[in-house]
Order: sequence, then structure tokens, then C-alpha cells
Amino acid sequence: MTRLTPKDEFGSSGLRFARGIGCGELGRRCQQVTRRSRRVFRALILTTLAISSLLGSLGIFPGMDRAALAQTNAYCQLSVAEITQTSSLHQLAIQGNPEARQRYDTLIRQHAEQLRDCRSRTWPQSQAIWLRLYPCDALDGVLAEVLDRIVSRGYNEVYLEVFYNGQVLLPVAQNPTSWPSVVRVPGYENKDLLAEAVTLGRQRGLSVYAWMFTMNYGFTYTQRAEAEQALARNGSGETSVTFRAPEADITHANTEEAFIDPYSPKAQQDYATLLQAVLQRQPEGVLFDYVRYPKGTGSASVASRVQDLWIYGSAAQQALYQRALNQKRNGFNSALSQPRLCQF
Repeated sequence: MTRLTPKDEFGSSGLRFARGIGCGELGRRCQQVTRRSRRVFRALILTTLAISSLLGSLGIFPGMDRAALAQTNAYCQLSVAEITQTSSLHQLAIQGNPEARQRYDTLIRQHAEQLRDCRSRTWPQSQAIWLRLYPCDALDGVLAEVLDRIVSRGYNEVYLEVFYNGQVLLPVAQNPTSWPSVVRVPGYENKDLLAEAVTLGRQRGLSVYAWMFTMNYGFTYTQRAEAEQALARNGSGETSVTFRAPEADITHANTEEAFIDPYSPKAQQDYATLLQAVLQRQPEGVLFDYVRYPKGTGSASVASRVQDLWIYGSAAQQALYQRALNQKRNGFNSALSQPRLCQF
């Protein structure tokens, strides 16, 4: 006598076996059991979907705390459910919920591991974004939320603007530079957005770089009395602030730009002080922009004369003059030191 095992009885293989032996009663029994199993399976699916929908509306996502279930798309981006859960837990954590804080911190670590793993096997391995912070970002929890959003979009590098438009991303109470701080709101004198961005970024698997203007010190720098001799000048004695091409459209002029003479000891010392303060926050690295002289507009966009060059500052003239003398002297000494070949 042939009989079905439990595995065969409830599986499709059992149905095929019953039909194959031509046993009508056994075949009908197996079909009835299979149809009943399918009805039960459909009911379980509908129940599961209903429960998941209810929990989702409450901001609860079962199993989402497990890194094994984390999902990313082809761009290493988080799913909508993960983004929603992260934001909900963050808001509860800010309100003082200790359990939410613990779950949020755990989720952040999992997302960091997930991002590193995805980027290690997805081109490009480094995906960066520029980030400029404002005084409103000093409010509690705002910076963390911004970085969470960056992670959710698959970025793993942040180019944080720390020196731009004549201001620095340093706290007022710890700003030894010649520029004003970005955050100058009373009560936030010790708010160090640069240091916090570096720390919070690393917790999320983000490499935070300091992005800085170089030769463009900004208009605020020109307001310092001792800065007058540090500015770059052309052959007419004009600075980048006072220079305007005859046909230039002043509506498109950048009034926040002020370029310095790179040979000026004063400009060099001021920048060294700034760079040292930035490096104390230990960013992943430093990116230097505006490593150039000012660009003109219209016909002034092309330097057709020597007088158009920004090398007429006192420090630049002295440095270039000394360089010319050194080259001549070195060339003369080099010629004297060469061995003489005597032909007989």
C-alpha cells in the first residue's frame, strides 16, 4: 500500500504523486488539503500585511533594527522605510526618550556599516557632496539630521565649507583668526559646528573634509586696517575690490571677493593661524579652492598686458625681484663651477 508522507501530503509534489497512481479518493483528498492550505496561506499573508501597515503608521518597523535586513539600491541609498524610522527615532531621542536614543544610536551604526559595505563594492567608491552650514544648523539635533539625510542618499564623503565669503566655521569663543565666525548668535559662543560635523560624520561612516578658500580672503578681511598691504594689486594700483572693467555688469559682480597677495607675510601668517585652528578639529583632510588670482569680466578676462597681472603688491614685487636676482646669481655661479674641457 502506498501512502503519503506529511511532506508529500501538504506539498505540490504530493499532489503530483497522488494523481500519478490513479487513486481517485486519495487524489481528491490531496487536492482538498492543498486548497485548504492555500486558503490558510492567503489569510496569513493578508494578516501580516495588515499588521505591518498598522505598525508602520505608528512609526514601528519590526526587524528594521537588524543590519541583515537593511536594504540599499544601486546607489547605496536607504529605503523609504529606513529613512522614516531613522527620522522618527531621532525626533523621539531629542525629546529625551532613552529607549529611542539607544535604538537610534544602534541604527546609525548599522547604517554606517551598510554604507561602507555598499560603497566598497559599488562604483564610485567615493561619492561626495559639498555642505555649507548656517547659524540655524546650531540648533539641537539639526546637524545630525542633515548628516542622516546625506547618508540616506548614499554619500560617504562631505566637503564641509569652513572658510568662505570672509567667515570661518569656528566658535566665537575659540576663534583666533582674522575673520568673523559663521555662528554669531548670543548663547552659541562655544558651538563648534566643525568639530561636531567631524565627530557625527565619523559615527555615520562619513569622511568629513574641510573645504577652504585660499587666496580669496573675503570682503570682511579688507575692513582690517593692517590688511591694506596684504591685498593683491595690478599695474594700476587697484585691488580686486576697487577694480572694475569699463564694460563690466556690476549687477553680476561678486562684492564678497577680496584677493590677497600670496607673497605678503601678513596674509601668510593669517592663513597659517586659520589652517592650524581648522586642523585641530581633525577633519579627514583639507581641500583648497580659489588657488588663483581674481578673474576679470569682458575684455578684462584676458590679461593682454603685464599691467593686468596681479603682481604689483609691495610684497610680490620684492619677492619676484629677489627671485630674479637669485636666478641670475645662481646661473653665474653654476657656470663657474662647471669643469673646463681642455683640448690639445
